[in-house]
Amino acid sequence: MAWEESRSGDAQSDTVKRSLKLPLIVKVTDQFGNATSGATVTWTRTTGSGALSSTTSVSAADGTANVTYTRGAATVPKQLRRRSHGH
Repeated sequence: MAWEESRSGDAQSDTVKRSLKLPLIVKVTDQFGNATSGATVTWTRTTGSGALSSTTSVSAADGTANVTYTRGAATVPKQLRRRSHGH
């Protein structure tokens, strides 16, 4: 079973049609807290408009996986969801 923890990118804001300054980063770990490499993380925008750099990323040796996000034209709040698939 894989667990994930947000490492960077929460609660950012910027103007419309601009990329957020920080990437969205999660750390994937096993049930013992050890970094899990090779886990696929699926990223989904659940509200608002905008674009993710990718809909999936794979965790590195340190367990981190990341994407960047560019805001859309709408000024409504955006929500993103991520889910890891154990390796």
